[in-house]
Amino acid sequence: REAMPHTFEILDTGRPTRSDARRAPDATEVFRHLAHQLRQPLSTIEAIAYYLSMTLPPRESKAIEQLEKMQLLVQEANVILSNAVHYFRAAPPHPVRIDLNDVVTDAMLEMKPWEGRPLRFTRGEGPIPIEVDPAQAAHMVHNLLDYFRRISSGADSVEVVTSATKFEAGLTILLAGSDGADGELESLLELEHPHLGSGSGLAMASVRRIIDANGGFVRAQAQPAGGIQLSVTFPLAD
Repeated sequence: REAMPHTFEILDTGRPTRSDARRAPDATEVFRHLAHQLRQPLSTIEAIAYYLSMTLPPRESKAIEQLEKMQLLVQEANVILSNAVHYFRAAPPHPVRIDLNDVVTDAMLEMKPWEGRPLRFTRGEGPIPIEVDPAQAAHMVHNLLDYFRRISSGADSVEVVTSATKFEAGLTILLAGSDGADGELESLLELEHPHLGSGSGLAMASVRRIIDANGGFVRAQAQPAGGIQLSVTFPLAD
């Protein structure tokens, strides 16, 4: 025992281990690192596909079409990685005081056009302060809007409303005239929710994780005349 190097200690199992060994990273840290490493080759693939689509002659229309699909798939893969990182992060690391109105406005401005489908935003009066990590708040709103865009049709209208009471900040999204999610509302924000596209279940599950981690509450309910109303509430910041 005296001859044993001082960097070892005896555990209950009787097996030696280095006392100065570095702590093994948890699963969340490993996944975030993996997602970061995967984004670089994905970005390179997207750039190559874009270059080839620009240099091929117009007569190669089928090849150009496949390259454009490749670019979309890379973008989809990046979104899935982003959703997974948000899902596995149990709580936001940098909660700060932000305005819910600004978060919703910025998310709507960053979204792609809704192809003529009506989308209306009614801002609550004055600033609506909440304590949430800004990146995760933006991710939450973007995923919710994207989900409603997917399930809506050209005739459907989507209304987004922010509001505040004495103690709570609220975000309500109302889809009128659609029954596309009837019978699925109970599992809407679960990982096993029926996918509307690759990664949509993970996207909505990451929304619930963000809301839960910041002391919020979410509820989805069907409307009597058809459609869905989804309501999110957060504690109002002091």
